[in-house]
Amino acid sequence: MRKLFFITLASIHTAIILLIPQIAQGATTQKEIGEVCGSGSITNAVGEIIQCKTLLCQESDLSQSENNFCVCNINTESQDCANKYGGDKNEWACVSGTDISNELNYCKKKDGTIKYPMGSKVGITDAFTNPQGVAEQFQSEIAQILQKPQPKINIPGLSFSDIDISKMVTQDKEGQTWLNIPFLGEYISGIYKYAMVILGLIGVIGLIDGGIVWTMSGSTSEGKQQAQKRIVGSLIGITVALTSYILLNTINPELVQFRNLRVLYVRGLDFSDVIGKMDGTGMLISDPNFHHSKPATNATLTDQNIKEVSQKLGLDECLLWAFTHKESGGKLHAIGHDENWTGSKAVGARKDFLLSGKKFSGITFPIPPGTWDNKKHNNYKIDGVVVKNDDGFDLSKPPDYGIDWRFTHGISFLQITIFPNANGPTGQKIQGPNGPEWARRVYGRWYTVTDLLNPDLSIEAAVRFMTHGDSDNSNCSNKQYALDAFKCMSVSEAAMGRALQYYQKCTLTKKMIIRPEDIQKYPAAGSG
Repeated sequence: MRKLFFITLASIHTAIILLIPQIAQGATTQKEIGEVCGSGSITNAVGEIIQCKTLLCQESDLSQSENNFCVCNINTESQDCANKYGGDKNEWACVSGTDISNELNYCKKKDGTIKYPMGSKVGITDAFTNPQGVAEQFQSEIAQILQKPQPKINIPGLSFSDIDISKMVTQDKEGQTWLNIPFLGEYISGIYKYAMVILGLIGVIGLIDGGIVWTMSGSTSEGKQQAQKRIVGSLIGITVALTSYILLNTINPELVQFRNLRVLYVRGLDFSDVIGKMDGTGMLISDPNFHHSKPATNATLTDQNIKEVSQKLGLDECLLWAFTHKESGGKLHAIGHDENWTGSKAVGARKDFLLSGKKFSGITFPIPPGTWDNKKHNNYKIDGVVVKNDDGFDLSKPPDYGIDWRFTHGISFLQITIFPNANGPTGQKIQGPNGPEWARRVYGRWYTVTDLLNPDLSIEAAVRFMTHGDSDNSNCSNKQYALDAFKCMSVSEAAMGRALQYYQKCTLTKKMIIRPEDIQKYPAAGSG
């Protein structure tokens, strides 16, 4: 009996030893990008999803029972994308989810290749609501289709550029996106260079032949004349071949420009129409109680638009240009998440976020230790990763648009900031078509977030802000010094350095002065 007991005990012990590694392995198996994950997955101390290799499980907009998937983590510097799809992490970027990607983060390669966790959707509506997402989808498809030419006749010295969609796609000042295909220009250039070499060789052969004829002709004048003609003709040919580029460039530079084939595939929208309807005071909609119910198609305030509205209203062109380019590059649908600021200057939203210890999704994290220090804590990291909020910007979800309104956010091309905790003119909820919505009052009129996502009220608010600032009675554009103008427009201490830098490098018409002491007091380095 005792022998049977020990045999049973030994068997159980052996089974446990054999099973423990398998149990442990099963418990630590992590899922790849694109695999289903549970919304209630186990998290670590930072609140990251341990179930996914990328430590991020995201909810999609797919209409199915299991719609949470592992996605790339923006905070990992694209290492997730490299691990999943191969290559160096510097070739990849993890991009925030859009409607095209089913609201899931996705991986984008420098050559334009895009990898979506659960595929993509592109429809007619998407072309209006999310043109950038559609453009990226087309870029990905083009990157897979486009190939280097393989000429059947090899031309010495001819080489074609590597396919890199990120370099082949450009945007002009009107916001139009072009695909530049260099192969035709490179082919013509290669033929031209090869032809010049052949002509040069023919000329040299002609010189040699003329010299031989001259030598062999002896005292015969007819032979010498023939040789002289060959030599002179060869010299003329060589001269023309070697100087043809200079001659053609002098006559018309367009004759020597072997241009790339340019294909327009995203026609940009600007503010020209609304600026044309603006009256002499900058007003576009006379009813102060009117508010938009949905955002407009994304548009860009171009440099030409800036000149048009400034000249129409007598504004400082460079003041509007500097503010626009510093804040958003002129994009109508630009959103600034102040709580994610990582510079050295003080930004209240960043401090409030980190001391809250909680992200928009509800994930918690340890607050920074010690006494608050902007230089130290703005770049606060946990496990080597900078702590940032996980809210986003979703045009299909008014009136809050998926934004964490515990903190300040800049809206539209001028990044007019709404302060949700102010409970006053700089930030307050008012009744709009979509219910209570965050808004800001500018010179007696309230502008909701949705209003600022439309060209008409966005440019109207910007003009009012420039002409009246926050005080409602001060023309910011008519100051003597640029510093005073930016202060009038409520530019923060943290952002003042870059604002002055942009005004200084503006090539449009300036009316104000930048003093050396202002640059010294507000350096661009470390400014937002």
